Amino acid sequence: MKTPQTPALRRPLARLAATLATLASLGASAQAILPPMTGDWTIGRTSEWPDTCTLGLLPSETIGGWDVKLHRGCKKAFAWTDDVTAWRMAAPDDLVLADATRHGVIHFKRDETGDWVGTGPDQQDYIITRDKPRQPAAPRKKL
Repeated sequence: MKTPQTPALRRPLARLAATLATLASLGASAQAILPPMTGDWTIGRTSEWPDTCTLGLLPSETIGGWDVKLHRGCKKAFAWTDDVTAWRMAAPDDLVLADATRHGVIHFKRDETGDWVGTGPDQQDYIITRDKPRQPAAPRKKL
């Protein structure tokens, strides 16, 4: 016996199909953003503060996104970084550092100048910048 489909049933099914299609496309686009975002980044306050924290955005998956490697000194510089266990892109211009329960600890949004800025859980403003690869030292001339 065929059950009649009512409009009330069609709408949730259509929403579910749209959600599944969106999730599938996000999986493909997520793989495309990994290479440009992975690597070492440095967090600092936007004001004149000497403290910084270097962290690695890794391509290996974890709960809440992809792995983060905090370098030595991060917890001392910014106590809230101790909670960070993952990173993810919530949108093309929204980088989220998340805790082990998938909650965003800080959201960095790309501003009109191309900088990634966000407000931390301590209500301070932060900037995250891409670490430039270190150039090998020029060989010294022997005298």
